[in-house]
Amino acid sequence: MKRVACLSCLMSLFIIPHAAMAADGVPVEVSGGYSYLHDQGASSNFPSGWTGSVSVGINSKLSVVGELGGSYQTLTTPSGNVTGHIYSFLGGARYTTNTTGKVSVFGQALVGAARSSLGVDTTVSPETDFALQPGGGVDVTLAPKWAVRVQGDFRAIRASGSTTKQERVAAGIVFKP
Repeated sequence: MKRVACLSCLMSLFIIPHAAMAADGVPVEVSGGYSYLHDQGASSNFPSGWTGSVSVGINSKLSVVGELGGSYQTLTTPSGNVTGHIYSFLGGARYTTNTTGKVSVFGQALVGAARSSLGVDTTVSPETDFALQPGGGVDVTLAPKWAVRVQGDFRAIRASGSTTKQERVAAGIVFKP
């Protein structure tokens, strides 16, 4: 519960100032949705996840983006339940094409941190590492301020001299105040 409260507070720090900027004509987007993550190194899937982002336009095509995400898994083994969590805290740039039509295509490059933990029952070993996440997606406008987003990302996490590779697919709603 503490994690949800902390993430909610952190998201409000992004949303409140940028919503005020939207009133002054600066393009702002807030999005949230479901994500599915595959970890190549562990050959493991994280079927339960979420993502949320805020972007502020520099011009009609280029935006600054902040993104938070969480991915979860639970595996049953002879020694007990193994739970895995990965939280990402990323920021970077997004380039969008065809911003005047009903469909917009974007590419983005985000950098930041990924915090992962793996535990058997109550034993948890958390670790925070550098993350790089290029990706892209499509927004389909439903109404003047609402769109549906589908995106795919490749994440590389650098930890202890090696790189973990992950793919993520996400779908959600975009609000443009």
